[in-house]
Amino acid sequence: MESIARIFVVTLALVVVTGIAQAAVLVEYNFNDSTLNTSATSPLANATLTKDADFKIIGQSNPSFIGPGTNKFLGVNTVWPGQQASQSRKVRVDITAADPGTPLNLSSFTWNGKNAVSEGEGAYDYDAEYSTDGGANWMTLVSGRDTTSTWEVGTPLGTTLTGSDFENVQAISFRIRMWNGVNGKWRGLDDIVIEGSAIPEPATLSLIGLAGLVGLKRRR
Repeated sequence: MESIARIFVVTLALVVVTGIAQAAVLVEYNFNDSTLNTSATSPLANATLTKDADFKIIGQSNPSFIGPGTNKFLGVNTVWPGQQASQSRKVRVDITAADPGTPLNLSSFTWNGKNAVSEGEGAYDYDAEYSTDGGANWMTLVSGRDTTSTWEVGTPLGTTLTGSDFENVQAISFRIRMWNGVNGKWRGLDDIVIEGSAIPEPATLSLIGLAGLVGLKRRR
């Protein structure tokens, strides 16, 4: 019976730790109102989004109209004064662990690419980068050319995150760049999502172990 009790306690501890570390949405920007919002930001993380000034939140059914019930996204036109289709435009998300004692493991960085009204009209090049030093140096995660998305459907873009740079994270930055668009056409993005989990701090693990020992003692 004692061995069964030990197995039970160990299994319970593993379940608790696994539950704490299970990947979930840490940050989500979906732009479905007239301001930049974080409707699904986890209490495990803090996030800040910054963008080039000419990115606007627009309604996909009509870029000049923002009204109730319109599915919106963050877009940039290529015919505004002083802007060329070849120029790069950037959106950046900075993340920090909400609790310094509970760092983050990050698992994916994704977003929904958007271009002009019909497929291929607003094609553009893009890449996603990350920085572990506050933006002094950037490293490429993924790159490509979005040629098939539409405002209504969009193209799922992004990548999974693997390696030590995304483990035990206290602070990290991501950015999306767009360039080589089509003159007179919109390009944009929606639903930026960063997924991951919190790493249980040593005190939490100690409490789990203590609970297991108490359980064993009571069994005896």
